Order: sequence, then C-alpha cells, then structure tokens
Amino acid sequence: MKGRFQMDARLVGAGLLAAVTALVVLMVTTPPERTAIVVTGSDLPAGVSLGELDLATRRVEDGTGLIDADSIDVLSEHVLRSPLAADSPIPRSLLITPVDERGVDLVGLDLESAAAVHGRLTSGDLVDVYAVAEEAELIAESVAVVDVEVEKTSLGLGRVRLIVAVGGDIGPRLIAANERGTIHLVRRGS
Repeated sequence: MKGRFQMDARLVGAGLLAAVTALVVLMVTTPPERTAIVVTGSDLPAGVSLGELDLATRRVEDGTGLIDADSIDVLSEHVLRSPLAADSPIPRSLLITPVDERGVDLVGLDLESAAAVHGRLTSGDLVDVYAVAEEAELIAESVAVVDVEVEKTSLGLGRVRLIVAVGGDIGPRLIAANERGTIHLVRRGS
C-alpha cells in the first residue's frame, strides 16, 4: 500500500507542475489587447468625405495615429488628403478637417494650368496663393480647396477652375489678383 501512495504523490506533483507550467505559458502567450480601427473597403480617392466612402474595420494591436472605429461618425465630414488602396488603415494625418462655411468666404478662381499646379489639385488640398507682378507676393497661406474642375484639351490641360475658402480680407485681394491674371498656387505638402 505504501508503494501505491508514493506513486500517487508523484503523479499529483507532476500534475501540479504541469498545471503551473501551463498557467505560466498562458500568461506569457496571451495576445495583447486589440483595438478596432477603420480601414478602406476598396480603393479610395482623395478629396471625398469619409461618410461617402466604402469603409470597414479591423482589429490591430497598436492603433496609434489611426482612426479608431468609435470615432468614424464624428469624422464623417473629413476628407482624405490622398488616395488609399483597398484594406489600408487610415492615418489621422491623411484627414483634412471640413471647411466650416460660417465666417468663410468662397472664392472662384479660373487659372491657367501652369499657375494651378498643372491641375494636380483635389478637394481638400491646402494651397499658398501668390500674386506675381515684378516679384511674387504671398497673398494667403493654407487656403483650403473646396472644389476643382480641370479642363482637358487635345494638347493637354487647359484651364483649372476651383473654389477656395478664405477668411478676412483675403477674398477681395484674390479676386483683384485673379482679374489681373497674376495668381499662382503652390500646393502645400502633407
């Protein structure tokens, strides 16, 4: 009987050791907490508000700098600064705050392609506006492009028509410079 008791004690000790080992392995290998982020559901163009785009969610370990799934309703009016491929996470740095039209003037400009970044502008871009006479003079910084239409001709790009949002006394200065045909736009880097 004594031999059987010793064998059972070893078996219990081995079982206890296995349980402790399993618990340690489980604690070490438990995956970190995951966060739900917003990803593109398909290829997305720039300049379109998030509320109109095909979006999905995905869980990731580190969502730092990305749009979390809980804030998508709040950001639905924001637009993408540049296009994104399907299934890409959307960084907050690619979002442009929507133009709040209260207290902002909308000004239409009709420019030669070369004066408007050869038409490489999209809604949501920020541009610096220069009036060129003998020298270039900065009229406005970080002006939001609200809408863009690029005229294409058989020889390439013709004119670029755009609407920009400005505040203060910038509107009249832009209109005067546009009438003189001296405006040039510089798209700001993201």
